[in-house]
Amino acid sequence: MNNKTGRLPPRLDGALLLGWALFMAWLVSGNAYWNYLHPRFMPLTAATALVMGGLGVFALVRPPRASAARTLALAVMLALALVSLPPADPFGAGPDRTAAEEEPVPEDEKGYVRINTGELYDVAENGELRNFPGPGFAVRGFVHRDPALERLGCFGLYRVALYCCFADATAVGFAVRPADGVMPADGTWVRILGKLEPAPDGAALPQPEVPGIFYASTLPGYVFSADRVVPVPAPPETFMFEWRQSEPFAY
Repeated sequence: MNNKTGRLPPRLDGALLLGWALFMAWLVSGNAYWNYLHPRFMPLTAATALVMGGLGVFALVRPPRASAARTLALAVMLALALVSLPPADPFGAGPDRTAAEEEPVPEDEKGYVRINTGELYDVAENGELRNFPGPGFAVRGFVHRDPALERLGCFGLYRVALYCCFADATAVGFAVRPADGVMPADGTWVRILGKLEPAPDGAALPQPEVPGIFYASTLPGYVFSADRVVPVPAPPETFMFEWRQSEPFAY
């Protein structure tokens, strides 16, 4: 009996390691992963789950030397991971690339290049706007009203980019000048159609803060001249996880 009791803590370590492996496998297989990390890290997490599962099985078969501190640390970390699980996805469905690609193109958007704010930001920064001679771009995002931008007849349009996790979330967007001068409500989602052009007279653009976001970047030197500003619901995936170098862009 004493023998069995003495082997319980090490075997518990194995069970906890298996618990970690199952937790990571669940993250990779479902839609909750992006709540923790950028989806590009999924292969690494899957490999780690396999290693943890193997170590857990090994610790059950050949228990290591008992260590109360180690067992407690593993238990606390697993408990914190489980407590961190959201009861429901707070931002809607997780990334569904297929649904995004199959989204129908509205009639008024045909001919425009569908692109997200991060990709268009890079196109302008890299001096590649001349490669898109058509009627312009179709971009969607949430509206941020800022007094400094409104003095220029503009509002801010942003999407939030996740490079790694929420700790480095960045709002990326543009100053938008609507053709009719009507400003949409703050916080609403809109689709804009038009052209990205150099700011008139080289005017310096403000860099407003976006509430709830650690950092915001408004493309300097350019204003999006919007032919149309159309209210739309937020897309299934509100965040930007990828930036493509050519069409079809990750609209």
